[in-house]
Amino acid sequence: MPGVHTVGLFKPYERQSADAKEGRTSLVRTNEPSTKNAKVVTAPAPEPKPEQVPGAKKPHPTRSRKEAERERREALHPTLSKAERRKRERQAKFENRDKALQLTEKMPSRELMRNHIDSRRNLAEFALPVMIVILAVLLLGSQFPVLQVIASLATWLLLVLVVLDMWVMWRGYKKLLNERLPNEHTRGLFMYGLNRAMQIRRFRQPAPTIKRGEKF
Repeated sequence: MPGVHTVGLFKPYERQSADAKEGRTSLVRTNEPSTKNAKVVTAPAPEPKPEQVPGAKKPHPTRSRKEAERERREALHPTLSKAERRKRERQAKFENRDKALQLTEKMPSRELMRNHIDSRRNLAEFALPVMIVILAVLLLGSQFPVLQVIASLATWLLLVLVVLDMWVMWRGYKKLLNERLPNEHTRGLFMYGLNRAMQIRRFRQPAPTIKRGEKF
């Protein structure tokens, strides 16, 4: 109608409902966790366990007690070839002989003989070098009979002196043995002393422990 103005009706309940909706939406937004700054932690996935099929066979058969014992013996005493076995036997014999020799050399009677020989000057020590010189004279002096005669006499004279020197050595050793080791036997000791006396001092084994002329 002309000249008539319509005035909208004021509805207060609509304003309140709108405010209530905005409040609810704001509460919902504030209660939602922030996904921008949050770190997502994922737990490691469990490893898959092998499925055990009931009644399945083992990859290797279980060893018997005899087989385990045989393998243990094989590890302790491995099977050797003939060459390796002979080599090991030779090494074992050498070690046993060396141990026996060391035990023999430690005998008091032998130690006394070594010290007795090493403390004196032995003609037998120079017998081998002198014999080599005499042999050279005999070979080179075939044109001079006189030299051959002299070399022959020198050879016999050297042998006699060596025998006398060994007799003196043996007599002095038996005297020492009766004084220091009265219950020891003398079997084999003379040849032991002769062999040591014929060796050059620096090559003697066991090595000398005393000097010439030193009392022991």
